[in-house]
Amino acid sequence: MNDNTDLEQSVCTAWDDNALQYLAKGLSVIPLAPKQKGPKLAGWSVFCDKQMMPDFAQKFFGKEHNIGLCLGSASGLMAVDIDTDNADLLKKIEKIIPNSPVKKRGKKGYTAFYLYEGQTSCSFKKGDAGIDILSAGRQTVLPPSIHPSGISYEWLTKATLLNYDKTKLPKLSDNQIEQLRFLFKPEVKKVPVKPVATRIDSEKQEIEDALALIDPDESYEMWVEIGLAIRSEYGEGGFDIFNRWSARGAKYDGVGACYKKYSSFENVRDITIATLFHYAIERGFEHKSDWSDVVEQFLEDDVAQQESWRIVNSFLGVKDIKAEEEMAALFNPPGLLGEVFQWVTKSSPVIQPMYCIASAIATMSAVFAQKFQTDSKARTNNYIMAIGPSGSGKSVVCDIVPWFLSQLGYTDMLMGEPKSDAGLIDALIQRNGKAILCVDEIGHYLRQIKSKTVNAYMANVGAELTKLFSKSHGIYISGSYSQGSKRASVTLDQPCLSVFGQSVKERVFKSLTEEDFMDGFFNRWLIFESTEPIPARNTDYLAAEDNFPAELIDKIKELDKRVLDTQLSSNFIKTATGLYVMTAPKTTGAKELLAAHNQSLDQRRSDPDVGLMFYPYTRSGEYLEKLALTAAEIVDGFPVITEKSAAWAIAAVENNLRQIESKLRSLITSEYEEQVQYLLNALPIGKRLSQSELHNLAHSLPPRARNEIMRDLLTRKYLAWDEKDGIKALVRRK
Repeated sequence: MNDNTDLEQSVCTAWDDNALQYLAKGLSVIPLAPKQKGPKLAGWSVFCDKQMMPDFAQKFFGKEHNIGLCLGSASGLMAVDIDTDNADLLKKIEKIIPNSPVKKRGKKGYTAFYLYEGQTSCSFKKGDAGIDILSAGRQTVLPPSIHPSGISYEWLTKATLLNYDKTKLPKLSDNQIEQLRFLFKPEVKKVPVKPVATRIDSEKQEIEDALALIDPDESYEMWVEIGLAIRSEYGEGGFDIFNRWSARGAKYDGVGACYKKYSSFENVRDITIATLFHYAIERGFEHKSDWSDVVEQFLEDDVAQQESWRIVNSFLGVKDIKAEEEMAALFNPPGLLGEVFQWVTKSSPVIQPMYCIASAIATMSAVFAQKFQTDSKARTNNYIMAIGPSGSGKSVVCDIVPWFLSQLGYTDMLMGEPKSDAGLIDALIQRNGKAILCVDEIGHYLRQIKSKTVNAYMANVGAELTKLFSKSHGIYISGSYSQGSKRASVTLDQPCLSVFGQSVKERVFKSLTEEDFMDGFFNRWLIFESTEPIPARNTDYLAAEDNFPAELIDKIKELDKRVLDTQLSSNFIKTATGLYVMTAPKTTGAKELLAAHNQSLDQRRSDPDVGLMFYPYTRSGEYLEKLALTAAEIVDGFPVITEKSAAWAIAAVENNLRQIESKLRSLITSEYEEQVQYLLNALPIGKRLSQSELHNLAHSLPPRARNEIMRDLLTRKYLAWDEKDGIKALVRRK
């Protein structure tokens, strides 16, 4: 964006003049609010996956809209937005990223365009400079839109997105993104602090100096944390410090509002003044005083944040979604799924709603297989586990699925446990690529195919299941075999395989490793776990044969007939195999709900501390679509994804994420306790340990884990501070 006042405009025709040209070029654009950067449309991110129709685009003509490009699969593009004019930093950035022939100018820096290859959006900031990797789910303002300042955006290059072949744009690799992350990594200066037993009287001037390096407008969360830190140190007497610092920001609402917020920071013990210095040190501050709270720097790490965020969130009004409310939604699904769930529940001798909802999802996964898809081409090929204690009623409920499907005439879809990858593919070929694999003890089966000692044939089953999951809307190609093999490579058009099984949790999770999350295999499963070892008896129980679902079966058969009639009327060449797949439309409300929740998943996935949950969050967006389709309501004879469908899918995905997070926490906790024991065994009893001795003893542990374990051992009183001649050291207690 140029500062030339000749570029100032009073009327914007960016959308009217360019929208249809961009759409014709295969670039997905959306209207932005006049002279603003933000989208005009609620749920706009759906256009990152598909273009809007030209006639819909014309509805926004004549309203002076800016124009934005949706990044991701629909446009096939991503962008790097560089927010700095620092010449030295720009040179470093341009040494990392490929030179793009298409660039536009923003308020400062520029935006360069690249081919989209599934990259994840992320942002890096260092001081006043920043860089945004804009990918799926993000948009960027296009010239000649008008900036809020009144200046027009402009192209910096002769080539623009309208006159350049986008397929010739360079690619940005994951390695280059990691190099950018490293370039923008804050330079944390270690604090030379001599540990002391008590706090020396603090000087408020030092806090003022530290605050001078922190921007009060950087984030609301940080502003709250700073307030909590000052309040914990000075109580009511610290308000003047907090107010003077806050007043430097453009978002300052006056002394009254500031005092009201500061007064709400009461009974704060877990956030200390060290939090304030933590942020200041990241920005170049050098410590002068002996603050006992900063003794943690002795352990070479930043202030622990997890508990801090819990406290900050309580002041921000952020509350965890109540699991009880989600469970209520989970057990009240709409559409045919709801009817199947009610029937399965009545056919269960015990009250186990988790098992019943798992069975209902498995059933509807088979019913909709190769018939319906969402607008993002998601299908109902779901992988489902019903997990619970032995003798808690799993088998009876899970056995209902093949019985019900056989009553529908879907017997050909039922498949037994394959003992090799070739057996799996052969079974799918025999079923025209549409099947449901029902496994009685899936935990045992999964342990077999994931075991490092299993034969190659069984090991390959897991790899093929992973591949098949992602090929339900494409072409699956099996591996090639040796020349002497009787089997050649085979293809399957849009295979739709669902897997359903039950197990005790020990068999599923006992041998689980981090690699199972990272390689994507475990993240493809929906987990429905019951913790009721002795469930209540179902007083309304009727065996499936005595509770024959005639009306429900008639509804599904009628739906099948309408689908077949539609296929025949389409003259589609592959009607015989059922590969004419219909798209279930979404209501506006459903689109908005799903878009908002996808944004929430993206935010959680981009959290720097997300850890291994990054992989389940990544997969959850896909399952959101699959489950919304599974819970579609029948409107005018065909499935429609309604707000109820979307809301239920959100509840189901959040339940699954809770289950996975619980398993990950157990996995990490187990590893952590092993590390604790290792360090405890390495520490000699009764000996005073210097900083270098501590590090030498724990050198094999990751620095962050080592520091957390040190704090933990202090809390558990395995370690204690010992002061001698004014020098403080750690001692291992008996």
